[in-house]
This record gives sequence, structure tokens and C-alpha cells, in this order.
Amino acid sequence: MKVAVTGGSGYLGGRIVRALAADGHAVRVLTRSSTDARRRDQPLSVEWFHGDMRSSRTLAELLQGCQGLVHAGGLVRSPNPEEFQANVVAAQRIASAVEGSETSMAVFVSSAGVFGNCGVTVDETSPHRPDDAYERSKSRAELALMPVVADGRARMMRPAVIMGGYNSLRPLLRLSRRIRSGGVLPVSRRAWTNYVHVDDVATTAVRLLTETDAPDVINVNCPLQLVALIDLLADVLGDSARTVLVPSVVAEVAARIPATFVAQLPRASLARSIVDATRIETRYPGWLYQGVPVETILRRRLTCVIDDYTRQELL
Repeated sequence: MKVAVTGGSGYLGGRIVRALAADGHAVRVLTRSSTDARRRDQPLSVEWFHGDMRSSRTLAELLQGCQGLVHAGGLVRSPNPEEFQANVVAAQRIASAVEGSETSMAVFVSSAGVFGNCGVTVDETSPHRPDDAYERSKSRAELALMPVVADGRARMMRPAVIMGGYNSLRPLLRLSRRIRSGGVLPVSRRAWTNYVHVDDVATTAVRLLTETDAPDVINVNCPLQLVALIDLLADVLGDSARTVLVPSVVAEVAARIPATFVAQLPRASLARSIVDATRIETRYPGWLYQGVPVETILRRRLTCVIDDYTRQELL
């Protein structure tokens, strides 16, 4: 199969490109830059296509001769909330492009962030409650793409916080510093972290694209209670964490006080919601998350990263 990929020069998109190539597919990657240095990390067989995914003409040309599409492109960070509208515009253009093409199957990469921090367990059928501009843009993008999913020509994937590389672990190093300081850490009993390994997300994208009996929408996640995450970090550091279990409202108040550890962590890492990736098994056997456990991800990577980073900033 020949597969077009948007966002293929990004962190997740690059892993998806390599997974597709390893599975024997021809890959065409849409990129905004004609001289992207990250091409060096991709198979030589990859075809690079220069253009803007918000352009209907570019997308029509991108999909010519392609039987599949993985849409992993999009804006993740910006100081200007209005710029996230680009995610919605791109989704609208891509939906139209797929409907007007001969592409037989598409996979759209959304985000578990569409559920927001609602404080309950959520699954594929739960309503969206986005909290910030990025999450709202992904929610609106899903609305634009869902008609293609309903027609049976696409599938939607919602990964949790994606881990695996050095930069994805840097936010947790701030928590590591707080543990080493010996301060008391107020933690809610209802606080969960929602993580997934980048390679498991890439593998799921390939499966959604190629397998016949696959879910229309799937969450990809391996949840871990926040207090367990703190204990794991402390163990890697060789220290002990001074945690105090408190009601959620107390933890939320503490989050507004700069001196507490909560203010030093990304909000996604402190989500009270649990993104359930297990209920899909009742309808689609074989699709239960069986990837790298979050404990293994963090222990494997943090041991190396902290050893290097400690010498620079933690001590």
C-alpha cells in the first residue's frame, strides 16, 4: 500500500513513517520544509512532498496514487491560542480531500486531551470537555473528520501523553528536583497520569490502517496513579518521596501556589481523569492495550536521562 503521511517530520509522525516503511508500505510524507534535517533519520525509500496541509490543492496532489493516509500533523504548542485554529482548518481540508480521493482508508491522530480534566474515567464514547486552546482545536478537528469515519473510510486514534524521547521526559525532571529537595508533596488520591509509549502509538496507527476488523475510534493509554509515579521517580533517584494524600480540592489549591511541586509539572501529567483503553476489548478482541507499561517507559528512560541531567541541574 502507498500511504501519505502528514506531520511525518515530527516526533510521532516520524515514528509512524518508520513503522509503515518497516511494514512494507511505500510512504509519501507531506512537509512544509524542503530541507528538513530530520529526513536523515528516515528510510531512503520515503518520498518527500513539499506543501501546506491547509491547502486543498496540496492535499489533492498528496493523495494521488495513495491508498492510505495517516494524518499526524498539527500545531501542539503556541503562545498564541488563536494559532491552534490551524488544526481545525487542516482537518476540514483533509476531510474534503479524502472524500474526493481514491484513498481507501485514513487514520486520524487526535488526542486524549479532548476529554479534558473532568475527574472521571473516560472511554471512546465519553463526551468532550476540552480545557485549553489546543484541546479545543483537537475536539473541533474531530468534528470535521468524524463524517469520514462514519462513512467507514477512516479511523480515529486518541493517544494520551506520548513518552519515549529525551524531551518528552524533561517536565518530569522538575518533579525529580522537587523530590530531591525533601519538600512535602500534596497529592490527590484521584490524581492519575496518562502516558503511552511513542512506538506503541505508531504501531496502533499502522494496525488501524491495515487491519480489516479494527475499531472506528480508539484511546491509546497506559494510566498510572500519580502517587505511584512519584514513588517510581524517587526510586530511580535513590531517594524517598514525602507524599501526603489530600482531597482533590486541596491539591487544586496547591497547584496555584508556585512553591508547590504541582506548579512545576505539566497539567496533562496531573490529570484527574483516567483515559480507559481497555473497554475496547469487549467489542474488538485483540485491541486491548498491550504496549510498554508506563512504569517500564519511565524507569528505562529516566535512569539514563536523570544520570545525565543531574550533573547539570538537579544538584
